[in-house]
Amino acid sequence: MIPGPPMLRRPAYPPARKAGTLDILHGVPVADPYRWLEDQDSAETRAWVEAQNALTASVLDRPVRRQIVQRLWTLFDYPRTGVAIKRGRRYFVAHNTGLQNQPVLYAGQSSAGPFRTLIDQRPQRGVSARSCSAGGDAEASVPGFPLGVWLHRSDRRAPLLHHR
Repeated sequence: MIPGPPMLRRPAYPPARKAGTLDILHGVPVADPYRWLEDQDSAETRAWVEAQNALTASVLDRPVRRQIVQRLWTLFDYPRTGVAIKRGRRYFVAHNTGLQNQPVLYAGQSSAGPFRTLIDQRPQRGVSARSCSAGGDAEASVPGFPLGVWLHRSDRRAPLLHHR
């Protein structure tokens, strides 16, 4: 059993400067005092983020964290398969074996399979095919891929990936 969190005093949050930024949207004034944080490359933003990360680490880096992380890994380690979706003459389904960062997208001629791997982006980092839509004659768009990727398999000789 994982013990509950220790009683914590209120942490001292890093101060965040409030700017006087004001936009007029459809005739309504809208304050945006923290817009300066949107500039990820500014020294001020980097310093603020580093201070926030230090605060987070000071709260989370406790002995019980290792137990919590292990429990979460155990809870998330189970296979998950999406519902097969028919588009054109093909069926598409996503499957995650357990602890994969991204599911693998499969395509087949029948909802019962067999399925072949269409997209397995596990070697790539920062790419997601969780939100995938397919339409027409087995044409699928996969948002989250760089430049937007279109999958088109109505002709077996056609390339698998098209960047638009």
